[in-house]
Amino acid sequence: MRQRKVKFFTGKNIKDGLDEKINKWIEGNGFELLDVRFDCNIEMNYGIVRYTATVIYTDRTERE
Repeated sequence: MRQRKVKFFTGKNIKDGLDEKINKWIEGNGFELLDVRFDCNIEMNYGIVRYTATVIYTDRTERE
């Protein structure tokens, strides 16, 4: 079984194309996407919104 790996992506808003960045990175590196979890952090005092995507993947090139 291939080892699971984790990578984090961040963005200012959904319109940043965070999902497109993740897909391009997965496809460009030959990885297999297992799961993506999104989190939204809102700083109420400053009105700052920050999205974080936790990407769980495996490397297809690794031996089993």
